[in-house]
Amino acid sequence: MLRRWQQPGDVTDQPRASYDGTSNAVGLISSRYFEDGSYVRLQEVTVGYQLPGKIARMLRMADSRVYISGRNLHTWTKYSGYSPDVNSNGSSSNTGLATEFYAYPLARAVMIGISGAF
Repeated sequence: MLRRWQQPGDVTDQPRASYDGTSNAVGLISSRYFEDGSYVRLQEVTVGYQLPGKIARMLRMADSRVYISGRNLHTWTKYSGYSPDVNSNGSSSNTGLATEFYAYPLARAVMIGISGAF
């Protein structure tokens, strides 16, 4: 904050420091806080393997399959917040798109399982 605005005539990209919020920087929308919100996300992946009949019979199963599945595994972005596709005003609001205000990050989940009929 050494480059902050301090007196008339200062040329800087840092606002005036304010102990009591009188700098009028609080609550104002500013292009200072815009970020590139582009991203690529690995949203959902499932990999499965159908067990051979011999192994399935040993397990007393028919059409058995083992799998691993993942959700929200990775997001490639330069965005500094939790998630570049936030909307803190709810899914039906278009007034708060890309406004991050205490929005939760997406949960990552990994599941491993076996499916089949006994």
